[in-house]
Amino acid sequence: MTPEPRWARWAIPAGALLGALGWWLPWILPERGAAALVLLGLDLGEFWKFTREWRLPAAGGIGLFEWERLFFFLPPPLAAMILALWLTGQRGRARWLLLPLLLFLSLVILPEYPKVQLAFDGVPFVYEQPDVRREFTFQLYLATASLLTILLIPLWQRVRSTVRHLLISSAGLLGAALPAWALWRTWLVLDGLYGGSALLGPGLLVTVAGFALVTFAALLPLLQGRIQARRPYHHSKATGQRTLQR
Repeated sequence: MTPEPRWARWAIPAGALLGALGWWLPWILPERGAAALVLLGLDLGEFWKFTREWRLPAAGGIGLFEWERLFFFLPPPLAAMILALWLTGQRGRARWLLLPLLLFLSLVILPEYPKVQLAFDGVPFVYEQPDVRREFTFQLYLATASLLTILLIPLWQRVRSTVRHLLISSAGLLGAALPAWALWRTWLVLDGLYGGSALLGPGLLVTVAGFALVTFAALLPLLQGRIQARRPYHHSKATGQRTLQR
């Protein structure tokens, strides 16, 4: 893998922070009406729990938009995972100043503490009540995966940078694609609930743009390395050295 440009190195954390920031911005705006009708990215996962489409199970035993609702929780923990993998390749003690932010982004999607505690009353990490299990299991597992990514930073330091960049680009792709897909899938119902006056807010655009930047910046050194590897070399008989033909 070729050395990444300086701008690409800093584009990864900048994109991850943008992707997380978009979660706190409006995703749904009313064409006209009260500010109470504005839905932030962080509201959408909870909003669907109170809709008829989600609460009434379909024939297969699960309600509509089951996965779509869960994907609205992805941006903060994915941003934490990306930042943890990025920190692995950096040097200096100053990088650890980001650790509280990483922990916050990992845990912010969890429900209130009593609901988290229910997962440890019996078998750890398992909710015994079906309704509670359906609501909070994904959030619990996603936050746990994000925390494990942070705790394993010493292990990631032993992994090749190529692998880390592939993981970062994959997380960026998921962060850009899945929440956007979830909103696209649920848009007609949302628009109907707003009486046909729902507007797309800037939050989703910021999230998608941030994670897309992460994906591009992480893949750039890999693509440059492959391009250079395919370029022909010229062998000099005089010096015995191989030079890259331009």
